[in-house]
Order: sequence, then C-alpha cells, then structure tokens
Amino acid sequence: MISVPKGYRCPLCPEHQDDEDDFCWSDLLQAPVCHSCTYEIVNGFEGWSEAPTPDQYNHTESITRIMELTGLTFQQAKFKFMRRHVSDWAGTVPEEMQAADLSLLTDDQLKEWNAILDAAMLQLRSQADP
Repeated sequence: MISVPKGYRCPLCPEHQDDEDDFCWSDLLQAPVCHSCTYEIVNGFEGWSEAPTPDQYNHTESITRIMELTGLTFQQAKFKFMRRHVSDWAGTVPEEMQAADLSLLTDDQLKEWNAILDAAMLQLRSQADP
C-alpha cells in the first residue's frame, strides 16, 4: 500500500472516496489505484483473449477506463499489465517480451504473446496453490 494525498480519488472509480491508506501503485496507469480496483484489473485482463463484455465480467468499465486513460488498445494494455504481473510473480518474462515496444507490435502479435503470458500466469498460480 502507498500513501496518497487527502481527497485523492482512484482514477478507475472516482465517483467514491477511498481511505487514503487503501491505494497501490499501478505501473499500467502510472498512478495510485484503490486496492479494490487492483482486483478488477487482474480479473479484467488475466485469462481474456479479447476485452470482456459486461455479460462476461461485471467490472468491464474499469478495463474500458484503463484504455481511455492510457490510449492503449485492449491487447496493448493487457500485454503491458501481464508482462509486469508475470514478472512480479516469476521474476522474469520471456526475453523477447522484456523490452518489447508496444508501438511496433500489432494487436494480433500481442494477442499471441498475451496467450503465452496467460498460460505462464496460470502455471504460476497452480504452483502457488497447493
């Protein structure tokens, strides 16, 4: 958790006020987000090959807001998030992904890499859960 100024609001859910001590840094947004939204980010990217619809995931507005705030496509935002997420869990990601420039990759290329990162994260989670 990180400290934020009094009155700071999460960029993903600015309609309500969170406790000042309930925020985490988001590398994806380059800003603090509330603890609850960190779960929405994980659940909105991990395991999805395309942006989930409201019928599939009840917090799609968080993913849509991320794309609006960052100017990234779903595949770009997912790759940026998943690359960091897998690295945090495993300590590394495949070498060709480490310094990949999102602007040089198509969404089709990123979709393939995102599938690799999803599989890696699934394996990491299965190893962590006895």
